[in-house]
Amino acid sequence: MVSVTYGDLNADGTEEAAVHLNYTEGGTANWDYLYVYKLVRTRPKLMSILKGGSRSHGGLNRVAIQNGLLTLDFADPDRRVGDCCSEGYIRVRYRWRDGKFVEEGPREHGDVDLRIR
Repeated sequence: MVSVTYGDLNADGTEEAAVHLNYTEGGTANWDYLYVYKLVRTRPKLMSILKGGSRSHGGLNRVAIQNGLLTLDFADPDRRVGDCCSEGYIRVRYRWRDGKFVEEGPREHGDVDLRIR
């Protein structure tokens, strides 16, 4: 597990949990997954699964929940450095609408500080 991020994504006053997992078979290849859960009668219920790419090509770098939005930073494949990583990110925001996550607003591009990874 990489991280768990909490926040209210469906405006019901209860926080959901976004669980970021990383799967690797060894070597440089790995894939990111994000599982989003809500509580229903004190039990977790899966809302959605997101499959990210590898750490140099669309992998998940950061997860945040703010103001009802799920904000994800993905590795920018156009700025990858070998098979290990990317020097840039693509930030995408999602809102829970009609039973699914829908992209909202413009995508943002930025620089990743590779020294801290």
